[in-house]
Amino acid sequence: MTSGANNQLPNWQQVDKHKGRVVCIEDAITICEIVESILKPQGYEAISITKPLEALSLVFQLKPDLILCDIAMPELDGYEICSIL
Repeated sequence: MTSGANNQLPNWQQVDKHKGRVVCIEDAITICEIVESILKPQGYEAISITKPLEALSLVFQLKPDLILCDIAMPELDGYEICSIL
């Protein structure tokens, strides 16, 4: 693929800069920051979502390669999120 073809893709689809996209669904901001601090220096695109209900719609837009999901969260727990997805 030439660099000209890469420019036609939306930013979130240009994976040549990243090893992969990881979405972390976690209500604790500290955990999200730790996950990002580990993954980003390794070349991964790490996206944290702290509100489980928002995560449902965002996951379909972001199309992550991997989802890290907390089990115990308010509104929806991790099992319910996995079931819905």
